[in-house]
Parts: sequence; structure tokens; C-alpha cells
Amino acid sequence: MPYLWSFVCDLDDSKTTFAVKFRLVRAYAYPSFTNREDIRSWECILHDENGDRIEATVPKFLITKFEDQMEEGSIYGIKNFKVVHNSKKYKVIANKYMIILTEDTRIHELFVQGFLMKRFCFKSFEEVQLNENLYNGSVFDIIGVLVHSGEVQERTKNGEQKKLIELTLEDTE
Repeated sequence: MPYLWSFVCDLDDSKTTFAVKFRLVRAYAYPSFTNREDIRSWECILHDENGDRIEATVPKFLITKFEDQMEEGSIYGIKNFKVVHNSKKYKVIANKYMIILTEDTRIHELFVQGFLMKRFCFKSFEEVQLNENLYNGSVFDIIGVLVHSGEVQERTKNGEQKKLIELTLEDTE
């Protein structure tokens, strides 16, 4: 029986049965706060046929089940997952919902002609300069020419040494 595909904009936490076609934009291991070697979860950035994005989490105990089934850039049909409010303080995606893969989640690769490829979420220099509230906890991409780089600064946070550098970009247009 063919699926009735939903879109990211259709997802909410009041329903439990969805089947969505997604492109896996990015997948990365999310380490524990106390031990960077201990992987807490596997995080994914997905987008649907309209380019709408959502964040997905694969809990630690399911990483081995799913990490070999998915490759960045490929398209998948996913069903039987949980939709929850995205209550993360720092969101990768500005979507009020996120999905969590469960033991019942089923994933299969799809070969769809014309499926959108939206790997970046660009903002213009004008948007960044004019909008004081641009940063809403999610990340975005910007392109510019590097015109200055500051000195490397070392900071300690939670007992971990970090190196930071301030970069100045100039608009190319």
C-alpha cells in the first residue's frame, strides 16, 4: 500500500502516524557534556520536498541501528517516529518541532527525480545587519570575503579549554 506522505509543515505532536520523504542534509554525533568521547545521540538535519527543515535525534541506544542506513545527501522515506516540541536552548533548526527516531521507526531509501537539494540556509548581510533579533537560537549560513581575523583567544568553560577567533566578513555584492 502506498504511503500518504506528509510535509514538515504538517507535523505536530498531536498525531502519531506520519510518513515523510526527507533528504538527509547533515548527520553528526552529539557528545556528552562531561565526556566528549561518550556519544549522547546522533543528530540529523532533514528537509522535505518543499525545503522545510526539521531536526531529528537518534538516541544513543539506536545509533548502531540507523547510522548505516542513512547517508548525507540521500533521500529517505521515514515512518513511525515521534514528533515532540523542540525545547532545546540552542536550536540548529528554527522549527518548533523535532523528531525522535524510535525502535519502531522504519527508514528506506527513495530515488526521487527533482527532489530539492537545500544544503544551506543563507541570510544576506542586510538581513543580519537590520535585524537585531535575527539570532533565535538556530544557525544560519552567510557568504562573504574574509577581510580581517583577530588574535586567537583561549577561554576555559566547564573545565574545557576553547580557542576562539573573531572573523570580519565583507559583503561581496
